[in-house]
Amino acid sequence: MASRASTPAAPAGVDEFAQQLNQLLLQQRSILSGNIHLVGLSKIRDQLGDEWPRIADRAQDVAYKVIQRMCRPNDVFTRYGELSFIIIFSDLTADQAQLRCHDIGEEIGRRLLGENFAAEATDVSTGVFESDGSLVFNAVSKEELIQRLTGSATLATSPEVSGTEPDLETPDFSFAQLDKAKALASMEVMYRPMWNLRHKVIATYFATVGATNVFGDRLWDTALRREYQGVLSTAEIDIFIARRALRDLAANVAQGQKVLLGWPIHFETLASRAGRQAYLDLCRTIPDAVRQLLVLEIDGMPEGTPQSRLLEIIAVIRPFCRGQNIRVPWTFRNFGQMTGASLNGIGFDLAAAPRNDTERIRILNEFAAAADKVGLRYYAHGLNSRAQALAALSAGYEWIDGDAVNRLTDIPGKMTRFNIGDLYSGL
Repeated sequence: MASRASTPAAPAGVDEFAQQLNQLLLQQRSILSGNIHLVGLSKIRDQLGDEWPRIADRAQDVAYKVIQRMCRPNDVFTRYGELSFIIIFSDLTADQAQLRCHDIGEEIGRRLLGENFAAEATDVSTGVFESDGSLVFNAVSKEELIQRLTGSATLATSPEVSGTEPDLETPDFSFAQLDKAKALASMEVMYRPMWNLRHKVIATYFATVGATNVFGDRLWDTALRREYQGVLSTAEIDIFIARRALRDLAANVAQGQKVLLGWPIHFETLASRAGRQAYLDLCRTIPDAVRQLLVLEIDGMPEGTPQSRLLEIIAVIRPFCRGQNIRVPWTFRNFGQMTGASLNGIGFDLAAAPRNDTERIRILNEFAAAADKVGLRYYAHGLNSRAQALAALSAGYEWIDGDAVNRLTDIPGKMTRFNIGDLYSGL
């Protein structure tokens, strides 16, 4: 942490907040110390200068929504004054919570400053109770935090200490060091708006899971699942996504915004007895009216799976949703086994494909041609350029998503008309 000389002044109301905590948790002050965190917007206000009064309300609203999305149900946060938010994380260590606060601050910075965003655009500090009972907030920088987290590994590989050449590999601070509760607490679900090309509308939002590792790298879905191996099973991550997506969809329905919602279920989850039972127990709690809004995607089907096995897996989830899709690798061509399965569509994710437009357009066209031969509808995730989106439109794709269409959203949005003009105006 920074020296006391750099300690920021506590925002108005912090004393009252500390008194309330003291009354409620009189015997647990040692637990609270180091777990009360402050995210402030004063640096953003200073950078915006004369523009701040005009966008102050929006800035507070953006900050509130970012914090709400990145906090878990058992976390507590509150706004104090014009520029500050106090957060208490229920399941994170002090270091993990500080990294989460920096992640929150950086997301707020991106939302408000756009291309002018710079790292540490927000103030992040941690509250510590002094021996006299006072609550003092000490500033902590992300750089200091990462140095502290990686310090022991750096020391162990230092030639001065070990007498050997330094290890050039990055120290392993993977999620494998977390227990299940902390791994789950680190995850978040966001939504890809999917463009229905035939009807020129965004009506489906597809849930995807992500998290930030200790080095600040964003990991989405497949990369995150690799990082979590040995901590969480595929079924546990699938169930986490489903629960969070159902919660967010319920908020939409309550506001009268009924849209279709999709999320992935891995073949492995439904193929194992324990995973299938846990997943179906969740599905049985979904009201019939909500089931009519769900389009579920089976992912990770092994090559060479018999059609009878695929039909069995599809039959398991059919009662709980409006329709089923299946995601395959972009190199997949054995479409014959998909016929007769009553699928909504078959699709793939371009994330693992070559990055250049020429190769991606070739992949889109070849996949479409192969699916057309057997009469299947098809879709693609992860298109990242207008050229790819236009190629998908020409090739007859049913749905596409990715940065070429729209960015990830915090919650499922509303049904929106979307045509080629919107595609051009959004890029």
